[in-house]
Amino acid sequence: MSEDVILRPVTLAIDHEKVRQSGDRTWALELLDEVRSPSVSPAERDDAFKTLAHVEDPRSIVPLTDIVEDPSLGEAVRDAASRVVAGFDDCTTGERRSDWWKSGDPVMMAHALRLVERSEADVVLPVAGDDAHPLQMLALLALTWGFDEPQFQAVKIRALGHPAAEVRRAAAAVLMWDEPVAAERALLTAAADTSSEVAIAAIDTLQYYPSRRVLRAAPGSVLIGWSAAHDQAMIERVTPQHRTLSIVRLASIRQGLAMTFDATGSQLLYLIGHSPPALWIADLGPTGLTHARRLIANSAIGAEW
Repeated sequence: MSEDVILRPVTLAIDHEKVRQSGDRTWALELLDEVRSPSVSPAERDDAFKTLAHVEDPRSIVPLTDIVEDPSLGEAVRDAASRVVAGFDDCTTGERRSDWWKSGDPVMMAHALRLVERSEADVVLPVAGDDAHPLQMLALLALTWGFDEPQFQAVKIRALGHPAAEVRRAAAAVLMWDEPVAAERALLTAAADTSSEVAIAAIDTLQYYPSRRVLRAAPGSVLIGWSAAHDQAMIERVTPQHRTLSIVRLASIRQGLAMTFDATGSQLLYLIGHSPPALWIADLGPTGLTHARRLIANSAIGAEW
């Protein structure tokens, strides 16, 4: 018997957290059995898929792909397998991706987009620009790396105005990698989006746009959007801490930011100047307000970018 074969009782439960932290690939076969078993609960299957994604065992590429291609399995199981294996499968061919795309099967078409390469731009670009296509969001995400020419950027920027928040969020996220100047105004508008997910994605992307327009307009836009949206669900989901972290990253370019929230978390004060990022004003009194006005004035006069 090979020394690398580990025998375990079939009833031994998988400690998912321990396997994820250690990256223990010896559990891969058990995990694959679990995701394929009709007797496991959805929660147990989700745990198994998550652990498979963590360990990234090359031996699981073929079995997971088989699940993706098996129409007898539920769509949710097949899609989950696709999401996992697409994260570390680097051995598919263009011919196979083409077969998946031409199959007409929604799961396999989505799988093809998750693994698409630059040479298949003629497939992904029309989908990314088609507002009626059910896979538009995946096509936009497929344009993240290696698609930075103007024709691709135009499609990404246009998608920031899409009616669906999930598509706007995808567009804001992928623009982080290209940093096209042409996207600035649309991203600033997205930073005040009524969808908290879109706003956060836009702010996180704008941190890489260190222009005068961004650093002066973005905080004001976000302030207006978050204080005027009157969306209680948004305020509850986007905690002050999360907003703080996002905009601290944006302001780190300018090396100065402080903010304060009122009791409801809807009022933000931005101090953009030459202060160190560690400057935080938790309770603005008269002295704090004076200092804030001075910082804002200094940042607007004679600043070199």
